[in-house]
Amino acid sequence: MQITFCAFGDLRRHTPGQKERLPVEVPDHTTVLRVLEDVGVPWGEVGLVVVNGALVDERRELADGDKLEVFSPIGGGA
Repeated sequence: MQITFCAFGDLRRHTPGQKERLPVEVPDHTTVLRVLEDVGVPWGEVGLVVVNGALVDERRELADGDKLEVFSPIGGGA
């Protein structure tokens, strides 16, 4: 099955070619964590994970056509 993987912020440096958006072919029942491992993004550097617009955790299984987005931790404020 195919998903779209999107890495934002500093996480892009881990992706092939430092691309923000990648089509990724994965087997059925693949989890978010497995995709991160396969693409080369360390889980410890991920702040938020979103699948099809919903916040999820690393155990979420993906389905064909899903859009997986990962964001660096965000800090700031007073």
